[in-house]
Amino acid sequence: MYYLWPDDKDSAEFKEMSRKLSKLGINVIVTENDNSIPEMHLEINEDIFRKKTTRNAGPKNKPVKIDGRLSEITVEEARDLIRVFGREEAGKYLGISGKTLYRKLKEAEQFGWDKIF
Repeated sequence: MYYLWPDDKDSAEFKEMSRKLSKLGINVIVTENDNSIPEMHLEINEDIFRKKTTRNAGPKNKPVKIDGRLSEITVEEARDLIRVFGREEAGKYLGISGKTLYRKLKEAEQFGWDKIF
């Protein structure tokens, strides 16, 4: 399906396109520049867009037990654990392998998360 630029931003086609994009977290804004030429701007809600465009596969991040209590681990705390104990020992402390710990840190950096669990 494709859309041609509408002559009227109130047209049914434009409203349908805007509605479909809004479900993905994309807000369509039409303005006119100084020469009265229409310009289309897209505002993207990153959280909604990421949630709607990923498969959401794999295990979910969940709090881990440290000293018998549930705790969330920040990226900085995980890096500190690796710095002090090394990758494998830090992973064991968190109940995961060192390789998984590095993968979770990489994902957190990629998506801008501040917590790995």
